[in-house]
Amino acid sequence: LVAATGMATKVLFAPWVVVPFLLLTKWKERGIFTGAFLAGFALWIIPMLRNFPKFSSWVVEGIMRSGLCGTGQSGLDVQALAQALIRLTHQNILFFSVVAVFGIGVVISYISKNKSFPVNALARRYLAVLCITVFMSLLMLAKQPYAHYIVPTLNFFGVICLFVYLTWELKRAKAVFIVCLAVGIAAGAFLSLHSAGKLGRINKDIYDFSQKVYRDHNDCTVCSYYRSSSPAFALQFGDDNQGYKAYIDVLNKVYPNTYFYHYWSRYFHDGRNVVFYEDLLKRSPCVLLYGSKLGGQFNEGFIKGHQIASAQSEALYVIDQLTVVEALQFFMLAKHYESLQRYPEAYAAAQKAKELGFRDIDPYRDSLLKMIMGDPSKP
Repeated sequence: LVAATGMATKVLFAPWVVVPFLLLTKWKERGIFTGAFLAGFALWIIPMLRNFPKFSSWVVEGIMRSGLCGTGQSGLDVQALAQALIRLTHQNILFFSVVAVFGIGVVISYISKNKSFPVNALARRYLAVLCITVFMSLLMLAKQPYAHYIVPTLNFFGVICLFVYLTWELKRAKAVFIVCLAVGIAAGAFLSLHSAGKLGRINKDIYDFSQKVYRDHNDCTVCSYYRSSSPAFALQFGDDNQGYKAYIDVLNKVYPNTYFYHYWSRYFHDGRNVVFYEDLLKRSPCVLLYGSKLGGQFNEGFIKGHQIASAQSEALYVIDQLTVVEALQFFMLAKHYESLQRYPEAYAAAQKAKELGFRDIDPYRDSLLKMIMGDPSKP
């Protein structure tokens, strides 16, 4: 039931669900655990059954696609995953370094024949499973490399330390471990106090930036999106994901004429209905997007624009143009050239459609390239 609660609360808890299954030695016990887990999980997700298909689709896209929350191309970007692993371990260098040392110690104790360093075999088995699970979590987190996602894993650090203490039965080793742990706790407390001050300064920068966005750009329509510090967006995000739009009327009353941008599905809305970009331009001469820094990802879709201001992890972009019509036109042009067996022209049109933001066109473009390479009459 604890595993079911963790899984229903946070998807990133998934690797820890495997821990009891690995530690149980009999298949009957594993069957009981699996049945209890499934029953408990089913009970917990009853309140979200209405949104479960949408949630499942989001999880699958996050796994099968690259980019933020699965918004990129299909397939795994190995280079991006490697960079994410390095960044995650660097952000939590102390935690992963300590777990790595513990894991290496477990491996050495398995292969060592030294009887002068007695080991509790059961505790060592628990420690081995916990260390493996930590690194399974790290691999899972590499798809969404943000430090706050590591919290469910960090919460098990105390359990890991307990089994480290139980594994090696040499009193001197236990004493050294207790001293190191006490020093680590003291250092952690100091760093937490230091981080609290730093976090306060970051929050103030973001708050001041949010105020500036709406104060200095009141002649434009500001559409907030994911991770924006806009109070209106915070209310809309919670209402859309958990309240089934139950409070949208209150939101519109408190924040009238407020618009949002759904980053994952790439559309504008007012909290209830889709709003067209042309209608936003009728309200004001410019449309701005306010939310997380996107870097090069900003121009990957049909929206083309540039950043005009930023603070900490947030940024403000101005939209230069929407290219959805042009992208569709070039895609249809590519299909037309393909029907005439004019593959180089079809490939060039497909490439242009991709540049304009047409998603998942790479397989089609690659098939055209194969047709070009397969025809000796083509250059």
